[in-house]
Amino acid sequence: MIGDNYLFTGWVKSPKRQWGKNVSRMVMVGFVVILTVILEDKLDKFLAILGSLTCTPIAFMFPALFHFKCCAETPKQKCIDMIIFAFGSTVMVFCTGLGLLNWNK
Repeated sequence: MIGDNYLFTGWVKSPKRQWGKNVSRMVMVGFVVILTVILEDKLDKFLAILGSLTCTPIAFMFPALFHFKCCAETPKQKCIDMIIFAFGSTVMVFCTGLGLLNWNK
């Protein structure tokens, strides 16, 4: 888990560290279960908002940005990358806003 890298940096490998990791993971699972129980009737809307906030950057924005930084050489390639990045940003904001507006419907 990514959080383990931050929480347990500098800890010597020992049973205490392993149990600390297990407890932190158990707390995270418990938090997600409680959140799911609270949002049970709106879980589909919550997942839609979460998906628009996390999957859109992965699908559109990050590849265009990585290509822009690593591979794009001509102005045309850089322009296309920025158009794709702007499109992904627009889609992310639109879908997130739509999910928030439809929360109580």
